[in-house]
Amino acid sequence: MTIRPFPVALATVVVGFIAVIIVSKITAPPEPPRPGIEQADHGREHVSSKEYGGGQPPTSGSHANPVAWGV
Repeated sequence: MTIRPFPVALATVVVGFIAVIIVSKITAPPEPPRPGIEQADHGREHVSSKEYGGGQPPTSGSHANPVAWGV
């Protein structure tokens, strides 16, 4: 049984190409933020208070009193 050179060469090229892509992704410097994309707003209110105008009433536990929240 002989090893055919073309499939071995093709496999070597494919593996080498994938290795170059992986190494270039790992060693590439991070991209700066683009000016048109909004950055995450981490230090502010929770999303529910932005969308619904305030905190949401609790749904379980002894503090979940629908009368107190006006539900």
